Amino acid sequence: MSAHLEVDLGHAQATLVRLIDRAKQRAADPELFAGLVHACRYCGLLDASVAAHREARRLDPKVPTSVSNTLFLLGAHTRVLGEDTGDPYLKSLALVALGRNGEASKMLAAVEQTESRSSMARNMRSALRRTAEQNHDEALAVIRRLPVDRVTDDPFEQEMLKDAQRTL
Repeated sequence: MSAHLEVDLGHAQATLVRLIDRAKQRAADPELFAGLVHACRYCGLLDASVAAHREARRLDPKVPTSVSNTLFLLGAHTRVLGEDTGDPYLKSLALVALGRNGEASKMLAAVEQTESRSSMARNMRSALRRTAEQNHDEALAVIRRLPVDRVTDDPFEQEMLKDAQRTL
């Protein structure tokens, strides 16, 4: 959906307004509400993001949304585990937040065996696994190898890196 791209390009408020206007005419479009989940979160409207997810799923129980990111920001870590995120990193973060480091480590180790994603994603998972295993020196070494000056338009990725650097 173009809403995700527009939000990621820094047009969250304009996208939110556009999607709300469209929802008034197309209230039965689950994809539209899935886009609202993302736009609301980037505008800081976390409760509205969760409500948009509920409406999207009411309309189509299988429509994918990014509500797990919203739930994580709300501190609802157990609820993150119940969502199908498609990405074990967020579930692993939730497990660590819940003190379930062993589970997080196993999940991340399994992903590392088959990982073919970007170096940034692979390294972030590796650092989180080492953190879950209480190997903070190794995690710090992985973080230090990251291209800190790398320009990224993904606010979530930027926050992950900042949080990791602050933690370590």
